[in-house]
Amino acid sequence: MNKQKRGAIIGMLLGDGCIKLKTHIKQNGKKSVYAEFVMSHSIKQIRYLQWKASKIHSWMGGKPLKVSENTHHLKSNNKTYKAYRVSRCHKYFKLLHRWAYTNFGKKYYTRKVLNMLTPEGIAYWYMDDGSFVAVKNNAGEISSFAIRLHTYCSLEETETIQEYFQKTWNINFKISKHNKTGLYTLRTNTTEGNKFLNLVSEYKVPCMEYKFLKCVETRVRNIPCG
Repeated sequence: MNKQKRGAIIGMLLGDGCIKLKTHIKQNGKKSVYAEFVMSHSIKQIRYLQWKASKIHSWMGGKPLKVSENTHHLKSNNKTYKAYRVSRCHKYFKLLHRWAYTNFGKKYYTRKVLNMLTPEGIAYWYMDDGSFVAVKNNAGEISSFAIRLHTYCSLEETETIQEYFQKTWNINFKISKHNKTGLYTLRTNTTEGNKFLNLVSEYKVPCMEYKFLKCVETRVRNIPCG
C-alpha cells in the first residue's frame, strides 16, 4: 500500500469509517482474526458512499463493494433509522486497527496516524465529519464562515489534532467544548477556513459540494450563499 492510498483510507477511517475485528474458528479448532473495514451513511449521502466504495475497490482490487441497506436503533430517542453501508475485509486493515485503536477497541487520534494523512485523506475526513458554517447578513449574503471538525473526542486528542494542522499545514483551529457530552471539537475562523479549503478542495466529491463554499477574500463581503 503506497502512502497516497494509505493516507486516503486513513482519512475515511478517521471520519465515518470503522474497523471491526472478527474471530473465525477453523475446522481444526484454531482461531484466526480478520479485520473488516465498514463505512455507513444515510440515504442523503448514498452517492458519496458509492464514490468511496469505488475508490476502495480501485485501490485494493477484488470484487466491487456492494452497498447494502441496514437499520440503526438510537436508544437516546428510541428511533430507528435507515442507513446504507459497505464493507471490505483485508489483512491490511488489521495493521490500521493496531495504529488507530486503543486496547479497548476505541478509535483514537494520535500524531502517528495523523502524520500518515494526505490532503485527499483530510478531504474525506472533512466530508465525513466536517461542516461549513456560514454567517449571513440581513440580505442573505455570507459575511463570515467557519470550518468545523466534529471530532467529539478528549481534550488531549483534540490538542493533538490542533497541533498537527498548525505544524504540518499552517492552519489554526480553535478548540470548542461540547457541553452536553463534555467532549471537544475544532473550528476555524474565515481566514483559516479558506486555507483549509485550499488544501482539500481538489478532492471534493461532486455530491458534497455544499461543504466547499469558498470565499477568496479574507474578509468575506457580499458573497451570495450558493
